[in-house]
Amino acid sequence: MGTEMLHMTISLLTPRGGVWLGRKTAKIGAGLYNGLGGKVEPGENINRATVREIKEECGVIVQEHDVQPAAIVWIANEMMSGPPQYCRIYVSRICRWSGTPRDSREMVGFELFPQSNL
Repeated sequence: MGTEMLHMTISLLTPRGGVWLGRKTAKIGAGLYNGLGGKVEPGENINRATVREIKEECGVIVQEHDVQPAAIVWIANEMMSGPPQYCRIYVSRICRWSGTPRDSREMVGFELFPQSNL
């Protein structure tokens, strides 16, 4: 590949019958609804990174044992200049947490959508 693989997380807060989504404020997908997540930092495991990113992006508290793995996705983001950025994305579902999603520097406008509307 010639470039480092980035490890990322993306999670959905899924109360019974719904899913919380917010709008990204920057980077890829700015202004669009998205789940919660980001880069896995050196020395972090996937669940720890998931818990940290969720707290940073919406303020809710998740315990590592409540992270439910759902999928692993490999992608190549085409960049405006330079080689593609290769990512391994760990997708998870969160059914239990403390707090209500609130706006942050990275995510705003949280809404609870019925799963039947998605």
